[in-house]
Amino acid sequence: VRLHQVGLDITAVSVDGAPAEGWRLGDGHVDIPVAAGKGHEVAVTYRATPETGLHVRRPEGSADRVLEAWTQGEEEDSRYWFPTWDNPNDRFTLSQQLTVPEGLVAVGNGVREGQEPTGDGWTRWSYRLDHEVVSYLVMAAVGDYRLYDDDGARVPMEYVAPTWMSEATARDTLGHATAQLAWFDALLGTPYPYPVYRQTLVGRFLYGAMENTSSTTVGDHLAQDRDDGDSRATEKVIAHELAHQWFGDMLTCYGWRELWLNEGFATYYAWRWQEHARGRDYGAVRHRHYYRAALNDPAPMAARAWSKRTGRDNNAVYVRGMAVLRMLEVHLGRPAFDAGIRHYVAEHADRLVETEDLRRALEDTTGTHLGWLFDQWVTGEVTPRFTTRHRWVEARDDTPGHLEVTIEQTTAGAAYTAPVRIEVGQAAGSVHRTTWVGEGTTTVQIDLAAPPRFVMVDPQGGVLAHWTREQGAEGWVDAALHSEHSFARLEALAALGERAPVPRVVEALQEVVRSDADGSFRAEAARSLGKLGTEQAAGVLEACARDADRVLAEACLLALGGAPTTSERSR
Repeated sequence: VRLHQVGLDITAVSVDGAPAEGWRLGDGHVDIPVAAGKGHEVAVTYRATPETGLHVRRPEGSADRVLEAWTQGEEEDSRYWFPTWDNPNDRFTLSQQLTVPEGLVAVGNGVREGQEPTGDGWTRWSYRLDHEVVSYLVMAAVGDYRLYDDDGARVPMEYVAPTWMSEATARDTLGHATAQLAWFDALLGTPYPYPVYRQTLVGRFLYGAMENTSSTTVGDHLAQDRDDGDSRATEKVIAHELAHQWFGDMLTCYGWRELWLNEGFATYYAWRWQEHARGRDYGAVRHRHYYRAALNDPAPMAARAWSKRTGRDNNAVYVRGMAVLRMLEVHLGRPAFDAGIRHYVAEHADRLVETEDLRRALEDTTGTHLGWLFDQWVTGEVTPRFTTRHRWVEARDDTPGHLEVTIEQTTAGAAYTAPVRIEVGQAAGSVHRTTWVGEGTTTVQIDLAAPPRFVMVDPQGGVLAHWTREQGAEGWVDAALHSEHSFARLEALAALGERAPVPRVVEALQEVVRSDADGSFRAEAARSLGKLGTEQAAGVLEACARDADRVLAEACLLALGGAPTTSERSR
């Protein structure tokens, strides 16, 4: 039996209660001989002063506010505090006995089975989880904490917070999970799988939070005690870690190369929650953020031998994973996509998963071939580039007027192929068409009774690519105000910041800034107003800088600070 370990002072090893013969330490592991063909009980006795994996915080002479210790296993740091198979391809059930100084609270994974004094100034806390976990999701935290229960959830829910934090703050911070859990239950079809959900707020955490199975660790910097009451960042993190209980914990990536199946899904479903809770416009703002971030590095998201770049197994698993799942949703339609994911979750619950498992589950459910998408956007390099143009052809003789839309692919290297949607704005509403693009230029002819008000190619952000959309100012104005898709309206608002500051452009941006849309959505219009550099634009920005919405006010202030003057723009 080989177990990973780093820096552990191992003093004894036993097998089935007897001292083990011939065990030996290697470079980062311990090997223990056991007889083949049956199960064994192996015990390792050791001491450790971990360099990582287990982190201690002390208030004396530091910024720490309480005495505490907490673990962080991902990617492979559990081996620094206990011997284990420290790769995400082995699952096991877990019990923990944590003996700590009296007065401190200890938490672990799963159900708390007991808390008893040992009689010498110490207390033993016992936890058990009969569902299988992987090594990096094992957790422990010990500190000067208080425990709070939430009786409003379907499963027992516990909040663990440092003693300096008020109960109200702890509940406001962690309580988002109650409604989120019920919503994920319904959306994913498989109810939350564990007997308890615990969240522990710790000081100076390495990240925002960590999705340890049934027992998430959350950095206390996310505590909601700000005067403005803005909870968007906190609720996103809480939703992300809760989504991981399905994607990462119940379904675990088979090796780090497949990490997007953990992180991409958690990012996507945190986005779905915020779209559900805050509306379509805010959802589009967050989607566009991930979409643009996903284009920053073209290395493969889940590399195969033929697609590796500079030896990396994966890249941009959060943002590109989210963008690819959104691509699948747009291509299949949300109802079909959701049905496919429910099948994927139910089919692979408590198992290790690879990308092919997801593709097969979606294809089996929808009857739609998806190899082209996975080959290009998951295991290949994501660098497609497209330029779009359109022109109106007037009616003559027996030929009715029609619109010609051209989509030119300028991707370096191999050409990409994908279905692309086109939205054409008309006085009575939008007309939609879908065409497959490939190498070279694709031309689409659309018969219309009147010239288009605007044309938006890929209006939902359903094809992850670098897009150059050519369109006049009036077209961008109409798209910003009248597109049926919030993502397209955001793209149009950004494009208006690059146009000449004619009155119609300024007025359209002003209309959006003063609308009742989400503040994050209106902020995009404010940023474009700042680029125009006119007195009228500055006046609008000065007014909205006093808006009650903190995100909008901040965007207006930044736009004012960076706005060029009219004379600078003319030069």
